Amino acid sequence: MCFFVQTNHTRKELLFLMFKEINLRNHSS
Repeated sequence: MCFFVQTNHTRKELLFLMFKEINLRNHSS
């Protein structure tokens, strides 16, 4: 996933990844 962010360094992609990460953290706890 890191390489995807580096290749497509757009605000939309970053927001999407952040949203996904937050969801994963919420599900974990």
